Amino acid sequence: MIIGKKIAELRKEKGWTQAELAKKLNVTDKAVSKWEQGAGCPELYTVVDIAKIFEVSTDYLLMDKEMSYANEKKVDNYDEHVMKTGEVITARTHADFLNTLLDKKFKGYMKCTLRFDSKNVLWMIRLDSQPTNTGWCNSLEENGNKIVENYIGHPSQRIEPHKVPVYHQRRYVFDIIERSWGNRDYIFRGVFDFSREEGNNDYRVWKKIADTADFKELLKTK
Repeated sequence: MIIGKKIAELRKEKGWTQAELAKKLNVTDKAVSKWEQGAGCPELYTVVDIAKIFEVSTDYLLMDKEMSYANEKKVDNYDEHVMKTGEVITARTHADFLNTLLDKKFKGYMKCTLRFDSKNVLWMIRLDSQPTNTGWCNSLEENGNKIVENYIGHPSQRIEPHKVPVYHQRRYVFDIIERSWGNRDYIFRGVFDFSREEGNNDYRVWKKIADTADFKELLKTK
């Protein structure tokens, strides 16, 4: 398993023994040994802890390739409202991020979506294969060209608006990666359209249609 090889490499870079890493993760050294030998795989919640300890993304640990992280580019002087796939804005909250991206003055913004109009939505989400509090599990696949949403929660806990996909929606996707000191990287993943050909109410597919977005133009519709 690729994740075991990566854990071993990261552990050795830190100069830690398997027992030392196991203690930090509150697991046994036998578990760490199994992961590194490819005889087992850590639980998803443990993958998140591993990513935090080594300060890497969960995508890096879970994917066979580090997809687009090698192409990430920090946006330091953001003033053109144009984003390209892989570019990054670092902020502490959704409000801070939106204020930087859109020149807004939000004091607080908790929702993961911001609508420009009925068809265009800015989507701030963790594409780390971890279940959300609404029961959905989101992941980035096909080298960043497809987003898959799986509903893994209990049917009785489904939130009503999530039962029917919004077929006409176009999503401008920012992948959130938690960093140290309370910062988050908002990584632009591109523009995605809902795929009618694939999926159902419990399995949704979004396919990339563009690598760039002009948010100044989108703001004109809001």
